[in-house]
Amino acid sequence: MPIRKREIAAYIILSSLGDENIDLRKALDLLEVFYKRRTARKILKMLHSAGFLEISGRHVKINSCSDAFRRYISGYIRARAIKRLKSYNIGEVIDSGTTVRVVCSDPEHELCKKREILLDGLVRIEFTSPQRTQ
Repeated sequence: MPIRKREIAAYIILSSLGDENIDLRKALDLLEVFYKRRTARKILKMLHSAGFLEISGRHVKINSCSDAFRRYISGYIRARAIKRLKSYNIGEVIDSGTTVRVVCSDPEHELCKKREILLDGLVRIEFTSPQRTQ
């Protein structure tokens, strides 16, 4: 589910407390100033599933903004890379989590001449020839 302005606003409100770890009751009480109780609960669940918060029992851990956004957007970046690489039609594209392997059928293609592309922990793209994969 996409993160909307409502969830980003709630994340900013919670992170403005200055504490990395807060009580779940305190988080709900704070969000109830801006949202209905049911909406506040849904927002906390949504932020948790997107990786912005970690909820364990009665405690909420607020993840750093940059880490949370990196985790949230990494799937999109990997999907875009796979889609674009398939459109080049240079070989088979194999997705295995954080690594995308391209088995190049055309070794003369400019992309196939690269060994790998590493995007700082988001996605790793490896280019191999068919004989190197066996």
